[in-house]
Amino acid sequence: VASLAACSDDSKSDQTTGTTGTTATTGTEGGGTTTAASIVDDIVAAAQANLAAYNENPTTLLGVPEETLKSLPEPGSKIYFLTAPGEVAGFSSDLKAAAEALGMELTVIDQVGTPEGVTSAWDQVVADKPAVVIDAGFPPAMYQNQFDEYVAGGGIVLGYGIGVPDLPEGVVFNLVGLDATTVEEAGTLMADYVISDANGSDAQVAFFSAPYDIVQKEQKAFEDRLAECSNCSIVSNINPDLATIGTALPAQVVSILQQNPDVKYAVFAFGSMSIGVSNALKAAGIDVQIVSQAGDGAFNVGAVRDGDQAFDIAYGYTFNAYRLVDAAARAL
Repeated sequence: VASLAACSDDSKSDQTTGTTGTTATTGTEGGGTTTAASIVDDIVAAAQANLAAYNENPTTLLGVPEETLKSLPEPGSKIYFLTAPGEVAGFSSDLKAAAEALGMELTVIDQVGTPEGVTSAWDQVVADKPAVVIDAGFPPAMYQNQFDEYVAGGGIVLGYGIGVPDLPEGVVFNLVGLDATTVEEAGTLMADYVISDANGSDAQVAFFSAPYDIVQKEQKAFEDRLAECSNCSIVSNINPDLATIGTALPAQVVSILQQNPDVKYAVFAFGSMSIGVSNALKAAGIDVQIVSQAGDGAFNVGAVRDGDQAFDIAYGYTFNAYRLVDAAARAL
């Protein structure tokens, strides 16, 4: 590159392009050169700068209402939390603790992740008529009749990441995904880690996704950022059976990576998807980096600490639990 720049002279046209090996040099009138190498350096530097900005302790808690809660809800007010596969261990406990702090009662119903499970959960909501329902993941279109009946009867629905990007009518609050900013930032940051760690070259990725609106936003942000790195690529997008997290899913991950031996990064839409994966990869003799967001503090953060996972974007589940219960109390 240096020799090409040194040999350029005024006899050449206003713009010349030469290549040596895999590095291209472009000179433009007015001085200065742009090389493929410098473009890669710029992309890597931008990724590193974005990571650094998020690697500082926050000084504020975004999304906290300025006004304090004016009054407590009626004692014993019931909250039903309808879970989705992949729920982080301990999140329900955090919700319960927050509810108890306000004199409310929490019931957890597992929607299993099948249409039948979702319908069954909402049938129970209609029958029991709790004061508040917090639904995680699934759009109201899957349970519209029960949803409409519950809301018409005065029920309050809060979303934990449903209806991205449009808030469904009848949902009074949606913690994650109202503007999709949070999940899009997560997708971008995971790509920034891959770009930075690979130094902008030869980064092949297997992305393990999930059929949720917020995950689709996250995945697109990841893909868009990774596309800025011409030497990086997603060789496989997989939508595994989330009901098999921690059981059959690790073996499926191993199988996918055995079919794609050039993959260097296994990226998971959320942290709990990677439970058991590190041990399965070690047993199979596969060396890839595990990347995720919204990891379970007890598992993923521990895995990063112990060297079994490369990177996770910390996500405040306890904060989210208290924020949801606070929103429930305000809605009441």
